[in-house]
Amino acid sequence: MIDKGQLVRLLDDCEPTGRDLRGCGPNEVATAVDSVLRALRTQAVQELRADRQAREQLRDVLDVLIVAVEQMLEGVSSSVFQEPVTHAAGKQLDDRRSQHPRIITKLRGEAKDWLRPHGSHPAAESEPPPVKDTRAAQLFEAAMMAARAALGPVEDAFSRSPQPPEAPVRPLHKDTSLMRLAQDLARAARQRDEALAWEAIDRLSSELETRGIRIVHYDPELEPERQTHLFKFHGARDDPSPQLEELRPAIAVEVTNGAHRNVLYGEVRCFSSAGAQGDEAGEEEEGDTSS
Repeated sequence: MIDKGQLVRLLDDCEPTGRDLRGCGPNEVATAVDSVLRALRTQAVQELRADRQAREQLRDVLDVLIVAVEQMLEGVSSSVFQEPVTHAAGKQLDDRRSQHPRIITKLRGEAKDWLRPHGSHPAAESEPPPVKDTRAAQLFEAAMMAARAALGPVEDAFSRSPQPPEAPVRPLHKDTSLMRLAQDLARAARQRDEALAWEAIDRLSSELETRGIRIVHYDPELEPERQTHLFKFHGARDDPSPQLEELRPAIAVEVTNGAHRNVLYGEVRCFSSAGAQGDEAGEEEEGDTSS
């Protein structure tokens, strides 16, 4: 679904090169970070090789990441600037912040650690900024490093092949219509009632049709080669005009757009008319001898 390193690569692609943040304050940094992360989210969802549900899940996860980075910026900007972030482009996601406090706290702590080596600490706030003000660039880079660190687990989660949910198995005894058919067939066999048996078989065929399951009978009007995907043919087929007899029908299930997928092969017996006549003659001769 997602290749290892794919999200980090997309983040690098979304982050503009040569960004000049000199003279910018925390609000401009927050807006720049939000723009990059939202572009990442859009591109990642588009490239995800999965169904709609998985795409929505990835979008939600990256929304949480955006909120977490914004919270981090609000928490650490006062240690870099003399003013905190007062607005962020992603405020509409505020309702999700309380749902993921661990992510937000973790990113905030990591960002503080990344900022310290650059010389940004509370003791330096009282001093005038240097001629080349790099505080905004440092804060922006810390946010990008935090985002990269958080993308690893996201990649791991969405790189696994999803296991399709197992279809719940309904006990046969809870299928009332099937149990009723079994009753009627057993009664027909007990009473040797041919009419009742045929009625139950017809109902069985109709019930299967309503569930998208077809009983497909061999069609003698079609060439055998056109039905090999449904039937297995037994016996010699080298006769120029073999006789074909259906031993059992095929079972197919409807999948999409009216197409059917074979579930159980049917079986067809092939025999030559000459061989059949010879068998009949042999049976007559054998009967005459025994008499």
